[in-house]
This record gives sequence, structure tokens and C-alpha cells, in this order.
Amino acid sequence: MYKECSCPKTRCKRDGDCEKCEAYHRDRNNLPYCRREKSFIVKMLSKNK
Repeated sequence: MYKECSCPKTRCKRDGDCEKCEAYHRDRNNLPYCRREKSFIVKMLSKNK
């Protein structure tokens, strides 16, 4: 199932496949890009739009 993915690693073999991506990151005890808390700078830039 392909879904629009916000991860900048577009060449990743799991790009767009949320289930595989989440399983991959869960095995490594970290969060996928789309689930991580956004940085201060990203939050400020998105408010200015």
C-alpha cells in the first residue's frame, strides 16, 4: 500500500509503506521520521506560512 511519505529518504525501500517502516524502527527502538517530534526551527518555519 503506497502512501504519501514525509520522510526525506525517498530512495528507502520502505518509502510509503508505513507498516514496514514502523516495524523496522520498532526493532531498533526508535521512531520513524513521521512520528518524531519536530524541531524548534521546523515548528517556527511552519507557523510563518
